[in-house]
Amino acid sequence: MNNLIQTKQLYNQLKEIICNPQLQASLVQKFPVFANLDAEQMFFVENLMYLTYISNADGTITHREMSVINAITGKLTPLSTVRDLIDNDNFLAGIGNETPLSVQILCAIDNILYETKSIAHGTSLMNAVVVFYQQMAQLAGGADGLSAQEQQKATTFVNMLKNYIAQNTISPFFNK
Repeated sequence: MNNLIQTKQLYNQLKEIICNPQLQASLVQKFPVFANLDAEQMFFVENLMYLTYISNADGTITHREMSVINAITGKLTPLSTVRDLIDNDNFLAGIGNETPLSVQILCAIDNILYETKSIAHGTSLMNAVVVFYQQMAQLAGGADGLSAQEQQKATTFVNMLKNYIAQNTISPFFNK
Protein backbone atom coordinates (compact mmCIF):
# COMPACT_ATOMS: atom_id res chain seq x y z
CA MET A 1 0.00 0.00 0.00
CA ASN A 2 2.88 2.40 0.74
CA ASN A 3 4.18 2.01 -2.82
CA LEU A 4 0.75 2.90 -4.18
CA ILE A 5 0.57 5.99 -1.98
CA GLN A 6 4.11 7.01 -2.94
CA THR A 7 3.41 6.43 -6.66
CA LYS A 8 0.18 8.44 -6.45
CA GLN A 9 2.09 11.26 -4.73
CA LEU A 10 4.75 11.18 -7.46
CA TYR A 11 2.00 11.26 -10.10
CA ASN A 12 0.47 14.34 -8.49
CA GLN A 13 3.83 16.08 -8.00
CA LEU A 14 4.92 15.48 -11.60
CA LYS A 15 1.49 16.58 -12.85
CA GLU A 16 1.79 19.78 -10.79
CA ILE A 17 5.23 20.49 -12.26
CA ILE A 18 4.20 19.85 -15.85
CA CYS A 19 1.07 22.01 -15.38
CA ASN A 20 2.98 24.94 -13.84
CA PRO A 21 2.07 28.00 -15.97
CA GLN A 22 5.46 29.73 -15.55
CA LEU A 23 7.36 26.62 -16.59
CA GLN A 24 4.95 26.02 -19.47
CA ALA A 25 5.51 29.55 -20.75
CA SER A 26 9.27 29.05 -20.77
CA LEU A 27 8.92 25.83 -22.77
CA VAL A 28 6.61 26.97 -25.57
CA GLN A 29 9.54 27.83 -27.83
CA LYS A 30 11.07 24.35 -27.47
CA PHE A 31 7.69 22.58 -27.53
CA PRO A 32 5.33 24.74 -29.67
CA VAL A 33 2.54 22.21 -29.15
CA PHE A 34 2.56 23.27 -25.48
CA ALA A 35 0.89 26.57 -26.38
CA ASN A 36 -2.43 24.83 -27.14
CA LEU A 37 -2.04 21.75 -25.00
CA ASP A 38 -3.97 20.63 -21.96
CA ALA A 39 -0.90 19.45 -20.04
CA GLU A 40 -2.92 17.68 -17.36
CA GLN A 41 -4.90 15.70 -19.96
CA MET A 42 -1.71 14.84 -21.87
CA PHE A 43 -0.05 13.60 -18.66
CA PHE A 44 -3.09 11.45 -17.82
CA VAL A 45 -3.39 9.93 -21.30
CA GLU A 46 0.32 9.16 -21.61
CA ASN A 47 0.35 7.47 -18.22
CA LEU A 48 -2.86 5.58 -18.99
CA MET A 49 -1.18 4.39 -22.20
CA TYR A 50 1.94 3.27 -20.31
CA LEU A 51 -0.02 1.48 -17.62
CA THR A 52 -2.17 -0.20 -20.27
CA TYR A 53 0.94 -1.16 -22.26
CA ILE A 54 2.49 -2.85 -19.22
CA SER A 55 -0.69 -4.42 -17.85
CA ASN A 56 -1.68 -5.81 -21.25
CA ALA A 57 1.78 -7.29 -21.97
CA ASP A 58 0.52 -10.70 -20.88
CA GLY A 59 -2.52 -10.39 -23.16
CA THR A 60 -5.10 -9.26 -20.64
CA ILE A 61 -5.89 -6.48 -18.20
CA THR A 62 -7.63 -7.66 -15.06
CA HIS A 63 -10.01 -5.75 -12.80
CA ARG A 64 -7.26 -5.66 -10.15
CA GLU A 65 -4.83 -4.04 -12.60
CA MET A 66 -7.50 -1.54 -13.62
CA SER A 67 -8.13 -0.67 -9.97
CA VAL A 68 -4.44 0.15 -9.55
CA ILE A 69 -4.41 2.17 -12.78
CA ASN A 70 -7.39 4.20 -11.56
CA ALA A 71 -5.80 4.68 -8.13
CA ILE A 72 -2.56 6.00 -9.66
CA THR A 73 -4.18 8.35 -12.18
CA GLY A 74 -6.99 9.47 -9.88
CA LYS A 75 -9.51 8.97 -12.68
CA LEU A 76 -12.21 6.35 -12.97
CA THR A 77 -11.57 4.76 -16.34
CA PRO A 78 -13.77 1.70 -16.93
CA LEU A 79 -12.04 -1.54 -17.88
CA SER A 80 -14.32 -1.81 -20.92
CA THR A 81 -13.06 1.57 -22.16
CA VAL A 82 -9.44 0.46 -21.82
CA ARG A 83 -10.20 -2.80 -23.62
CA ASP A 84 -11.83 -0.80 -26.44
CA LEU A 85 -8.73 1.42 -26.61
CA ILE A 86 -6.50 -1.67 -26.84
CA ASP A 87 -8.61 -2.94 -29.73
CA ASN A 88 -7.85 0.36 -31.50
CA ASP A 89 -4.49 -0.43 -33.08
CA ASN A 90 -3.37 3.21 -32.87
CA PHE A 91 -3.77 3.59 -29.08
CA LEU A 92 -0.59 1.78 -28.10
CA ALA A 93 1.29 2.27 -31.38
CA GLY A 94 4.85 3.36 -30.78
CA ILE A 95 4.64 3.48 -26.99
CA GLY A 96 7.53 1.09 -26.53
CA ASN A 97 9.70 3.02 -28.98
CA GLU A 98 8.98 6.69 -28.28
CA THR A 99 9.73 8.76 -25.21
CA PRO A 100 6.45 10.28 -23.99
CA LEU A 101 6.11 14.01 -24.59
CA SER A 102 5.51 14.51 -20.87
CA VAL A 103 8.92 12.95 -20.10
CA GLN A 104 10.58 15.14 -22.74
CA ILE A 105 8.95 18.19 -21.17
CA LEU A 106 9.91 17.12 -17.63
CA CYS A 107 13.51 16.69 -18.80
CA ALA A 108 13.46 20.21 -20.24
CA ILE A 109 11.98 21.49 -16.96
CA ASP A 110 14.71 19.68 -15.02
CA ASN A 111 17.28 21.45 -17.19
CA ILE A 112 15.67 24.83 -16.47
CA LEU A 113 15.59 24.07 -12.75
CA TYR A 114 19.25 23.07 -12.81
CA GLU A 115 20.34 26.10 -14.87
CA THR A 116 18.48 28.51 -12.61
CA LYS A 117 19.53 26.69 -9.44
CA SER A 118 15.86 26.27 -8.57
CA ILE A 119 16.31 22.67 -7.48
CA ALA A 120 18.22 21.42 -4.45
CA HIS A 121 21.90 20.79 -5.15
CA GLY A 122 22.54 17.12 -5.76
CA THR A 123 19.05 16.32 -7.00
CA SER A 124 17.49 15.72 -10.39
CA LEU A 125 13.80 15.66 -11.18
CA MET A 126 14.54 12.92 -13.70
CA ASN A 127 15.54 10.45 -10.97
CA ALA A 128 11.99 10.78 -9.65
CA VAL A 129 10.59 10.25 -13.16
CA VAL A 130 12.48 6.96 -13.55
CA VAL A 131 11.36 5.76 -10.10
CA PHE A 132 7.80 6.77 -10.98
CA TYR A 133 7.74 4.65 -14.15
CA GLN A 134 9.35 1.70 -12.36
CA GLN A 135 6.82 1.86 -9.54
CA MET A 136 3.85 2.21 -11.88
CA ALA A 137 4.89 -0.97 -13.72
CA GLN A 138 5.42 -2.92 -10.51
CA LEU A 139 2.06 -1.84 -9.12
CA ALA A 140 -0.15 -2.13 -12.20
CA GLY A 141 1.46 -5.22 -13.70
CA GLY A 142 1.92 -6.78 -10.29
CA ALA A 143 -1.70 -6.34 -9.23
CA ASP A 144 -2.37 -9.87 -10.47
CA GLY A 145 1.23 -11.11 -10.28
CA LEU A 146 3.88 -9.52 -12.52
CA SER A 147 4.30 -11.73 -15.57
CA ALA A 148 7.61 -12.15 -17.39
CA GLN A 149 6.15 -10.24 -20.36
CA GLU A 150 5.08 -7.32 -18.16
CA GLN A 151 8.48 -7.22 -16.48
CA GLN A 152 10.28 -7.31 -19.85
CA LYS A 153 8.19 -4.50 -21.32
CA ALA A 154 8.65 -2.38 -18.18
CA THR A 155 12.42 -2.92 -18.16
CA THR A 156 12.74 -2.11 -21.86
CA PHE A 157 10.60 1.02 -21.49
CA VAL A 158 12.49 2.31 -18.44
CA ASN A 159 15.82 1.69 -20.19
CA MET A 160 14.54 3.72 -23.17
CA LEU A 161 13.63 6.56 -20.76
CA LYS A 162 17.04 6.41 -19.09
CA ASN A 163 18.78 6.60 -22.47
CA TYR A 164 16.66 9.60 -23.50
CA ILE A 165 17.29 11.36 -20.21
CA ALA A 166 21.03 10.63 -20.25
CA GLN A 167 21.26 12.18 -23.72
CA ASN A 168 19.12 15.23 -22.91
CA THR A 169 19.70 16.21 -19.30
CA ILE A 170 22.30 18.74 -18.32
CA SER A 171 22.12 17.84 -14.64
CA PRO A 172 25.14 15.91 -13.43
CA PHE A 173 22.94 14.48 -10.68
CA PHE A 174 20.89 12.12 -12.87
CA ASN A 175 21.69 8.54 -11.86
CA LYS A 176 22.71 7.08 -15.19
